[in-house]
Amino acid sequence: MVSEEIRSIAPGKGVVESFKQALEKAAVALPREQYRFLIVSEPDSWHMTVAGLLWQALSSDPEVDFEVSRDTITLDTVDNPLENAQRYLASLRFGTGWMRQQELDFGRWRFQRFVALLARKRVEAKLKLASKEGRPYDAIAFQGQNAALACIDLMAHVPALVSIGLTNAQASREWNIPATRWTYWPAIRWERAVFRQARAVATFSGWAMDAVLAENPRLDPGKVRHYAPGIELEQFLELPVARQRVMSEFDATASFGRYVAWLKEIGKKKS
Repeated sequence: MVSEEIRSIAPGKGVVESFKQALEKAAVALPREQYRFLIVSEPDSWHMTVAGLLWQALSSDPEVDFEVSRDTITLDTVDNPLENAQRYLASLRFGTGWMRQQELDFGRWRFQRFVALLARKRVEAKLKLASKEGRPYDAIAFQGQNAALACIDLMAHVPALVSIGLTNAQASREWNIPATRWTYWPAIRWERAVFRQARAVATFSGWAMDAVLAENPRLDPGKVRHYAPGIELEQFLELPVARQRVMSEFDATASFGRYVAWLKEIGKKKS
């Protein structure tokens, strides 16, 4: 195809420009290699549900290598006795109920650290295997910032989209009295580094998006977007037509279609 375009170039007049145009036309016509995404989810029902909906959206996109992208890292430790023991120890709480509520036993941070280190171990293994096979991932989708806390250096090499429900600073304001909010500082410091390194940050509410921007004034506002995960409209087929039209604005299929488009946008473009 390229040779036919090049043959049509008139010699002696705009040869260089015509040559460039011919290459561009030929490149557009060539088949595009599929995108390869790695999904990493925190081990809780909310983030795993969102990861499942994203998984469904990827399965219907012809531009995505679903056989690779379906291999989601859910940080489920059921099949590994050692990791289960580590998870149990990280989940232990100490002190009175009030002390635990105020995070004076650092229970939340200890479990976040366990999730972060487990995610690092599994993500690094996936990236090494993909590199060895000569088919690297185009982007990583972290469902929950805690899954990305120990992967900051890896995100310098593979673009990442980090989805969050709320920031750790928000959590401290919601659940702690002012005198004990300092217990969240380890997670807050790591989290802010994640936001700086991530190619994009998706928040599930405008409340969370405002918090990310307010808590990270040097962060590029263009990479933070409010993203509503939506619902599956098939569950509401009996609704009157007028109400269905309103509900369609929250259609999970369309919503996750936009999410996948954003993943493609931040991923390495392949030709």
